[in-house]
Amino acid sequence: MLGAQASPVSGSSPLQIQVATLKSTYGESYPYDKPFPYKTKKYTLFTEFFDRTMPRLCEQSKIITVDGNLGVGKKEFAQRLAKEFDLQYVGPTREESIFVQPRNGYDIRAVNNILPYDAKTYDLEMFYNEQNIGYGRVGMLQCQWYRQKWLKYSEALRHLLNTGQGSVIVSSPFSDFAYVDAMYKCGYVTKNFTRFYEDHFSSTICEIWKPHLSIYLDAPLENIKENIQKRADPKEMASDKILNDKYLEALAISYKEHFLPKMSKSGNVLEIDWEERGDDLDMDAIATEISTMKFHAEDNEDSRFHDWYKHTEDELCWHRRRFGKEEFSHLFFNRHFPSTCTEIFVPNEHWLLRQRLVDNHPAVLYDVGTAPQFGHSKFFSY
Repeated sequence: MLGAQASPVSGSSPLQIQVATLKSTYGESYPYDKPFPYKTKKYTLFTEFFDRTMPRLCEQSKIITVDGNLGVGKKEFAQRLAKEFDLQYVGPTREESIFVQPRNGYDIRAVNNILPYDAKTYDLEMFYNEQNIGYGRVGMLQCQWYRQKWLKYSEALRHLLNTGQGSVIVSSPFSDFAYVDAMYKCGYVTKNFTRFYEDHFSSTICEIWKPHLSIYLDAPLENIKENIQKRADPKEMASDKILNDKYLEALAISYKEHFLPKMSKSGNVLEIDWEERGDDLDMDAIATEISTMKFHAEDNEDSRFHDWYKHTEDELCWHRRRFGKEEFSHLFFNRHFPSTCTEIFVPNEHWLLRQRLVDNHPAVLYDVGTAPQFGHSKFFSY
């Protein structure tokens, strides 16, 4: 098994951890070191002395993201690719992860029926059925979606540093701006929102390391529409006014003209024609092509992979404690929408009502069996 080693860059630092290759296992297991049980055991300053991070990093310690238009087949492709390299598969962000409390299963949309429209928790169903398309409240949903993508990506980095195993991630947080760009071109969000989003995006995306490889699955518009029809999601089927040709085309253009060129400056990119979903032989060929890629900068002028360079052992352990932690994300996402975004800002006359019914709901504030409103003790659960 390959351990951490310096990348062959002229004049490079001996502290570099980048391993320049990725080995295809073709469905077989890779001999990773025994993983640290980070989900059940805390990695502390004390633990750091007994479980080092750099020796865990190997040729499979890579982050790959898979992007593409709606219905193109990102999930299936990512699952198959993860198997080809024995990497962790990280599926698409689910809407439930935005609205359902993980500790008790409470869905904050449960009180939507007693809230004014401007104060309701805005979800995909509301967006797909929006009559006033230019109203812009989808902006709030998009910011929540971006946060969940960011959290999942951060957790994948934590997994990598604790186990050495990389991940194949469906829908990168780095591509989230493509949706906002397409929505703005179609008139779904306003200029005020895009300004806020750009500032919010740039101040948070810099806190996570960029992927080694960004994959884009390409397919013609008619193929995308056919796939959407085949999967027959009730929300999507009733949304021809929103999921129209203009929006789907704008999304593809934003991916190709903005996302891919941007990611090519920080890592490798691969655009794949996925009009007809490939078989096992096609996946083997794709895996072979990826295995021939070099995951290092060519020289000191090459800006790629710098997020993975020049980390000391202490820095790696610090990131290992930081990535994936809820308190880490709160530092960057605990902010309110500005009043200039009136189309997504809850009006003052409805704010206190929403705060009382949603933000201060016992199921949101307390763990199961600890809500004082029901006579429970906040120190002991029942």
